[in-house]
Order: sequence, then C-alpha cells, then structure tokens
Amino acid sequence: SSQEFDYLVTETSIPSYYYDLSLLKKISKDRIPIILCGPNSEIYNTDFLKEHAFIDFVLYGEYEFTLLELILAIQEGEDLFNIPGLIYSGHDQIRKNLSRPLCDINLLPWPYRDGLPMHKYLDAPGEMNTPSVQMVASRGCPFTCAFCYNHAKAKLYKGKGHFVRTRNVDDCISEMKKARTLYPRMRGVILQNDILGIDKKWVAEFSALYADTIALPWFGSVRPDMID
Repeated sequence: SSQEFDYLVTETSIPSYYYDLSLLKKISKDRIPIILCGPNSEIYNTDFLKEHAFIDFVLYGEYEFTLLELILAIQEGEDLFNIPGLIYSGHDQIRKNLSRPLCDINLLPWPYRDGLPMHKYLDAPGEMNTPSVQMVASRGCPFTCAFCYNHAKAKLYKGKGHFVRTRNVDDCISEMKKARTLYPRMRGVILQNDILGIDKKWVAEFSALYADTIALPWFGSVRPDMID
C-alpha cells in the first residue's frame, strides 16, 4: 500500500459478522492493530477477545469518545483502565471497563467528506433522488423493538439517560451547506436518524429552515403511529 496506518477501526454489522471477522484475520497478518465496534452484542463479551486474539480492542456502546481517549492513551503510554466503553487484553487477562454514558451528539464534528467519493454511498429509500448525502441529525429511540439494535442499547444502559438526542438545527443546516459546496451535483439528503418525529418542534424548525436554504428533497424514517 502507498499509505501506512497506525490503526484500523472497523464497524461490523450483524449480517456481515462472520465475513468481517475472516477479513480482519487476514488483515491482522500485516500487524495493524485492529479496533472493532458495532451493534453485534457478541463482541461485547470478554470471551470474544479470547477466541479472536487478532482483534486488539473492542469498543462498546457509543464509541466516538472511547476511540479518541484510547488513541490518546496509547500515544501517551497511559493506562487504559480508566477509559469507559473499552474491552482489551491487559495484565494477562481480558478487561472490560465500565460503560460510557450517552454522549452529547452536538459535541461530535461533522463527517470528513472532503475528497471522498460520496456518489458511491448509494442510499435512496422511497425513490429518493441520487446522488444523495447522508446526515445524522439525531440519535436514539425510546422504543425497544426486539429486532432493532436500539433494543440492545437500552439493555446496555439499563434505562439510564435519555436515548433520543437531537443536534442543533443551525448546525445541521450548516453541514448541508458545506456538503452542497463539496458536491454541487447533490440532489437529496438522507437523515440517518434512528427515528424521526419524536421531537415535532425540532422537525418543524428543521423543515422550515431547510426549505429556505437547501431546498432539496430529504428523507427520514418515522413510525406511522407517530405521524399527525
């Protein structure tokens, strides 16, 4: 490869779980430390690292700040014991640190889209116009449907905290303005929210400002029993 990497951070999905592991095992032969995360609860068990020694770290729960603290701790040579949401091998045993509280999603930076082939991220539900850009405007869902990963999240946090958190509307619009500058061929926006419509005031405010500034078709998922 023409590039060298210090770490590989990869998110596994439930349908691709076994394929992902087989691929990561091959990649690990290049001695790249592998950091695994994702909604499959099997990776949250300490036995997982015993059985898959080629994985160096597992992040569980909402992992953005866990990842940041992990990389900083490794660079500074600090103990990993105090990093919430981390599973790792240390002192000849697998350690699972305490879980991390739900984060304020307004503290998260925008996705790094500059120079990426966004047209290849094909996500066009409901006959949505393409190419489209994906954006997360909220996170969490108060419902605990058994088929959804939010059910596992609710069990992980044991009902603590408020699962639904929305981003500042102005910040969402600013992100879309930047995306339109980067990708003038953009023809739609997909809101990758866990659920849309919990905060109807937010939806109304976002819709009005979006119509005045972006004025492209947009899509979000909602439960039909929540529509008024």
